[in-house]
Amino acid sequence: MKMRVLVVHASRYGATQGIAERIATTLRQRGLDTTVEPILADRPVWLFSSGPLGTEAKDAQGRDLRVVTEPKEIAVFREVIHPRDHRVFFGALDRNKLGFTHGLLLKMFAGGDKGLPEGDFRDWNEIEAWVCNIAQALISADRAALSQVHDPAALVNQ
Repeated sequence: MKMRVLVVHASRYGATQGIAERIATTLRQRGLDTTVEPILADRPVWLFSSGPLGTEAKDAQGRDLRVVTEPKEIAVFREVIHPRDHRVFFGALDRNKLGFTHGLLLKMFAGGDKGLPEGDFRDWNEIEAWVCNIAQALISADRAALSQVHDPAALVNQ
């Protein structure tokens, strides 16, 4: 029986959904039955966010952009759903995909058309390496669960 994996995402303009779909593809390539959904699940959970734009890893004050752009909700998610990990990946910005309101906000608060770099800054190799670690953890957990089922002593000790 193949282990089933649910990859969940929340994506306003599709960049985070794109990462979720790549994660699912990589898990499938490693033999896991994987589904992508825009919801949270009551299963082992790994969280990721996309956000920082550009090629610089640190801001003008020398702070790691992945740390300063971590969504504030992640602290609550850690307490409520106990994810195994949370990772911030660089994102993508395509102004043509922004709705009117977000396009206007971008112009007003992010320095106009030159304030945020446009482009795709997602590092697919980094994302796939993270997913391979998740796949290995899931496969190991599945093997451990199967070995307990076949070990009569494990059933007595439960």
